[in-house]
Amino acid sequence: MKLVGNHLLGLGALALLAGIATSGDEDGAAVETASLSNKAYSKWSIILPKEVWTTIDSSIPIAHSKGDGFATQIAGVLALSVDTNGDGKVDDKVKGAGGFVKLRGKTVDGDQLNYPVRIRPSKEGWQYSTAGAMQGKLLGTVIRVIDQNNNGIYNEYGRDAMIVGSGSSAAYLSKTISIDGEVYDFEVSADGMEMSAKPYAGEVGTISLADGFDARGKLESAVVTDRKQDFSFNVAQARSGLKVPVGSYKLESGFAKKGAETVWIKTGKMRALEVKPGEVTDRKWGAPVQADFSWTSGAGSVTVNPDVIYYGAAGEVYHSFKPDAKSPKLVFRDKKKSNKIVLEGRFPGC
Repeated sequence: MKLVGNHLLGLGALALLAGIATSGDEDGAAVETASLSNKAYSKWSIILPKEVWTTIDSSIPIAHSKGDGFATQIAGVLALSVDTNGDGKVDDKVKGAGGFVKLRGKTVDGDQLNYPVRIRPSKEGWQYSTAGAMQGKLLGTVIRVIDQNNNGIYNEYGRDAMIVGSGSSAAYLSKTISIDGEVYDFEVSADGMEMSAKPYAGEVGTISLADGFDARGKLESAVVTDRKQDFSFNVAQARSGLKVPVGSYKLESGFAKKGAETVWIKTGKMRALEVKPGEVTDRKWGAPVQADFSWTSGAGSVTVNPDVIYYGAAGEVYHSFKPDAKSPKLVFRDKKKSNKIVLEGRFPGC
């Protein structure tokens, strides 16, 4: 059964770094390099394409000069003690619903290590996730690199995340970046302390998704990724489109909001975005939304099963509605009686 709706949703200071340098590679292309340093977020505000929470065993496994991780110890029913300086002795405690701690020390190579983490309890036990980004300025633009899979390594393309420019929505870490209408090859060191860029030598086209999104809410994130997961871009704010290397891309993830109401987006049935040299690839998506679900009827009643999938105009799927995990409002009409409304409601647990 399908139900079609007319709209989708009822929906700090920058630590910029010195040390920027320009050189040439073996092909003569200008290479710009810059250093990065860690910026901690005690209140996490970054929208990641795929947030990861890692279950803690006996330590938080971020390698440092004194070992392979920072020791932890369960302290009572709802508390976890953490060794924050790598000396093997717990010295900070996280209680209740979770908290924020900074892991400090030296890297294996002797550099300064700063790794902030969020910690929370779960059914699987205590978990941690990154609470920081390596931040610097390159090509006149602020760039943040995030260790999205929580292993202390920052150059895992297609796994880690990055933000190019302002905003708080990240794409996956990409081998190319797009700045001011130009595309550049991009590299970052494993420790996240140095990055570099040079002009991209391949053919490029344009992806335009922001202008074709129809919803009452604001599109905060629209992450597209190529088939090899080498290239990834957040095109949500690019109203005129974003220059990217040619190739086949898919909508990997998205996020929209209106006030306190939010919804996540994933590929679903959306066709691939085929980017060709010098051409613009766009898509109409968002509203109207179709709610697909199974149902049974009998004895004057209809029973709707909670296996609901919400498809947007281009086949994308909307999920994880908040607050209260409520779906968009659904309206049931009797076509035999001039479309008279017979029932209105929302599905919980979406």
